[in-house]
Amino acid sequence: MPSDEEWKELEKNLGMSMEDSEKGLRGDIGEKLKEAGNEHWEHLNHYATNESGLTVLLGGYRDSFGVFCFLHELGSFCSSSVEEVLALWGRRFSANGTEVYRFFDNENCSFSMRCIKD
Repeated sequence: MPSDEEWKELEKNLGMSMEDSEKGLRGDIGEKLKEAGNEHWEHLNHYATNESGLTVLLGGYRDSFGVFCFLHELGSFCSSSVEEVLALWGRRFSANGTEVYRFFDNENCSFSMRCIKD
C-alpha cells in the first residue's frame, strides 16, 4: 500500500507542484487518475482520462457506524502513513471534480486500498 509520500510522488509526476502536494484540496490531476467513461459512475465523468493507468473507481467509504456512503460518487483511498493518534493520510476523488483531496482521518472509517509494486 502506498505511503503518503508515494501518493505525493505520483501526483508530482503527473504535474502537481511540490507546494500543492502538501495541501488538502489541490490540483487538477484527478482526471489523470480516474477511470475514463461513465460505466461505473453515478454522475457524468467528462474530465477523466486515466492518463496514469491507475483507473480510480469511486467505491465510497464505510463510516464509523458501519454504513457505506457515496458509492459511485466519491472514492476514498487510504495510505500506509499512520500518525501517532492512529489516524491516516488518504486521498479522495469526486465524480464531478478534477481535484485530488488529501485528507487526514481518525474517525475509524474504512477506505479503498490500492497496492503498489516495489
